[in-house]
Amino acid sequence: MEGKEIVYLTLTDGAMGTRDLSSSPKELAKTRKREQEKAAKVIGVKKLIWFDYRDTELPYSPEVRNRIIGIIRDEKPDIVLAPDPWLLYEAHPDHRNAGLLALEAVFFAPFPHINPEKGLTPHEVPLVGLYYTAKPNYIEDVTDVFNIKLKALKGA
Repeated sequence: MEGKEIVYLTLTDGAMGTRDLSSSPKELAKTRKREQEKAAKVIGVKKLIWFDYRDTELPYSPEVRNRIIGIIRDEKPDIVLAPDPWLLYEAHPDHRNAGLLALEAVFFAPFPHINPEKGLTPHEVPLVGLYYTAKPNYIEDVTDVFNIKLKALKGA
């Protein structure tokens, strides 16, 4: 908030995140996208970007990393937030891969000969934050915006 522009980059489609046999993966992916759009609207996200890799199958690859580098160079963020890829006992491969790919993309985005794209200049991200971490080194008091957070989670 506070006048900051927020851009969400979602790497997977969320199609596998249910135990309900009656829910089809295709429909669940659509539901997850609608939920994210509603939550983003509540907190004022200006732009949502989806890569739509299949849930549970996010590849750890230079191709995905280069796509993220392209987003970093295009959006020029002041901060990138990503899941902590070194979280002990993190069993979900998408979470680990997303964290590693994001960190590598941030590291490589300033280097002009890595993933050169027409019209996209290198960009150095000044700050990275890892969430879902067991060892936080910064804690933000969200008391003042907690109700907004709950509203976003409910998709209201």
